[in-house]
Amino acid sequence: MKIRVMIIDFEEPIRQGLSSVLESKGGIEVVCKLGGCGGAAEMAGWISPDVVMAGLRTLEEDETGFFNSLLKMSIPLIITLEDRQDQLNQAFGFLEKGAVDYLILPGEKNGTIEKVKTAALARPIDLAERLKPIKLTFPHAGSLRKVVVIASSTGGPQALRAIIPKLPQGLPAAVIVVQHMGQGFTTLLAERLDKISAISVEEAQDGRIIKGGCAYVAPYGRHLGVEKSRFALVAGQPINGVMPSADYTMASVAREYSAD
Repeated sequence: MKIRVMIIDFEEPIRQGLSSVLESKGGIEVVCKLGGCGGAAEMAGWISPDVVMAGLRTLEEDETGFFNSLLKMSIPLIITLEDRQDQLNQAFGFLEKGAVDYLILPGEKNGTIEKVKTAALARPIDLAERLKPIKLTFPHAGSLRKVVVIASSTGGPQALRAIIPKLPQGLPAAVIVVQHMGQGFTTLLAERLDKISAISVEEAQDGRIIKGGCAYVAPYGRHLGVEKSRFALVAGQPINGVMPSADYTMASVAREYSAD
């Protein structure tokens, strides 16, 4: 069965270009192309697409509540945008609220089909309404010998925004986050989580001592390992198609702390 996609963008060349790429190899059918969000929620409810791809500007200028309607219908949304810092920031806000992925045009067109196939497996939910507040208390941590690794990909920013701020100050463990995102987004992820969290959140740096009560986001473009309780950033080839690789980080952490 083909994956059914709805495309929404102000620009006809973008709509047509995405449609051509998606239908070039089979397995994906573009069932609707719209020039704006007006009436899009009703159309989505009628045709039930597996994935919606919408331009960032169309979402920003929408006054119909289309984005929230998609969440209620659990239809995965991929945001398309330009490679500009202001658009990266704006797109991240939608990712934190429940958009499952993003696509930078025209640079990432080669990965469009894989992103759509992955997104079609997602089922977005409003985590803010489902997660209840928790209260955690811990004894004095002493020296750091505990590390938690969180691996996330499609839909990860929303989940991380729901989880990391709930971790208490004084957490007797370090948290390492390996989120599969493009260049620029891992830095934004760390900065935005740090602003809303009790624990410190920063992008991991080569040689930095790992401290308890802190969360570290693996940077884009290198694998993140651990050696003698310090971070070691390693250049190399993608593992299972991604870099940083959560598998690499978990294996490194397991070796470093296996005695504990």
